[in-house]
Amino acid sequence: MIGIRGWRSRAFCGAAVLALTALACGNEEDAPPPESVIPEVQRFEMNGFVVPVRENDDPTLVDSCLLLTSSDPKGMIQEPLAPLMRMTDVCLAFAESTPQLDHSLTVELRYPGPVEIEEQGGVPTNLDQFWIAEGSSVGLMGGVQKEIQQLEGIGDFAIWYPISGGMSLHAYWQGKYILAIYVRGFDPQVGLTWSKEVAAKAIHATTELEAKSAKQG
Repeated sequence: MIGIRGWRSRAFCGAAVLALTALACGNEEDAPPPESVIPEVQRFEMNGFVVPVRENDDPTLVDSCLLLTSSDPKGMIQEPLAPLMRMTDVCLAFAESTPQLDHSLTVELRYPGPVEIEEQGGVPTNLDQFWIAEGSSVGLMGGVQKEIQQLEGIGDFAIWYPISGGMSLHAYWQGKYILAIYVRGFDPQVGLTWSKEVAAKAIHATTELEAKSAKQG
């Protein structure tokens, strides 16, 4: 497994995907431990899929796996899926035939970390701020700055860009929600259409959750 220190607090979502790649693939030099020492992962059913429970269940934040499983990953990938994986607020579906994630869907919905709030002033609201926050992860995923395009009508600020074998979409709203989507193994325009639908679903779900919490409070 690739060790990644502080990826969440620095919004290096691409690094999280690379870490999940290592979990899925493994390598000969870093053999997995015997089954007797592998901690059992609790799972439950969600929208017809069996998913791992969240490490830190936050009732104020919509589950990334809820967004992914409700967006027809089988219909998108159109191949048998490996068991869904999760790392903190990242949820991942990938084709069983390509554990190296060449054919995969990744969704992350989270709040900004302390470093983002203290050093970057919160979530990005323009392209320059996005590059400061996410430029390293864009490069890790094979993207380049000049290909980043802003999207209108998705949250307060959203962009997309091609990556190696696919595309990525990032969206931000209410100054406290960060959504990152990675789609690999598809034409970027196909991935963009799917990602826009997931983004719309995420914004709607967070709005509903906030309204429900306000009513209960």
